[in-house]
Amino acid sequence: MLDVIEIIELSMIAGLAAGWLGEHQRTRRMMIDPAYGIYTRVAAEARPPKSGSIIFWDIDDMRSLNQQWTYEGTDQKIKTVLKQVRAGRNCHLVARWYSGDEFIYSCPSKDAASAADRIQALFRSQGISITIGIAPIVDQDWQSAVRVASLLVQEAKCKGQHGGVFHPPVYAHC
Repeated sequence: MLDVIEIIELSMIAGLAAGWLGEHQRTRRMMIDPAYGIYTRVAAEARPPKSGSIIFWDIDDMRSLNQQWTYEGTDQKIKTVLKQVRAGRNCHLVARWYSGDEFIYSCPSKDAASAADRIQALFRSQGISITIGIAPIVDQDWQSAVRVASLLVQEAKCKGQHGGVFHPPVYAHC
């Protein structure tokens, strides 16, 4: 039979274990996007790619997709594609970026163009148009590559060029 001190010690151990599990779950939610099961921006920044290329994409006309299929239906289509993207043989990282419709992918530079085409085709097969920017990681500066790729997408969309794949050099702002 347990005495009072043993019961208190077991209660403290159980409390510590529960606290650790709760903290672990909170940390996991910060690292894994609950909607899509991919890395969050926080996770990508914690373990950034050092070489290769960044593929940045933005889903075109997200509002229309949500009206057409509902939020849940659109999310399911995106989740289906992201699972296939993540399974790519040279995928180093897939993460949700600025908002719910912007993502990054890193891979070896030699595979970037074909990976972008594959990502484009996977989304197209679900009836979703995306605009993609590709930029190489130079001198381990992956954040600059993300900015360049993002800028390529923003400028293409500003010019009405949705659904394409864009590479540097960076265009003038519109």
